[in-house]
Amino acid sequence: MLATAFVLLYLSGEFWVFRRLSPIDVTDAVESVGAGGFVGVGLTAVAMGLPYLKNFLPLGSTPGAVSSSGTIALISFFVGLEVAAAFVIVVSELLDQTLLIRGGGGS
Repeated sequence: MLATAFVLLYLSGEFWVFRRLSPIDVTDAVESVGAGGFVGVGLTAVAMGLPYLKNFLPLGSTPGAVSSSGTIALISFFVGLEVAAAFVIVVSELLDQTLLIRGGGGS
């Protein structure tokens, strides 16, 4: 859903608006933070003597609340960041190639 917002910007406007709101350097950094956060949660568990990605946060007493999920909410957040940024990068590269071919720069 996060990445779709950027694609909708492109579809409703122009490529340059999409490019301005999703610069490749920032998008790469967000993707790195997502992947690094996922690894960080897993390595924190390992450092505590637990298996990789084993829950190490206390579970809440209210079922259905975000605070009752332990590390699942953190893992989901970091995976969401990484996947959304990767999707924006893929769409951006595909649009770059389309402009290159349409502009006569492709063979």
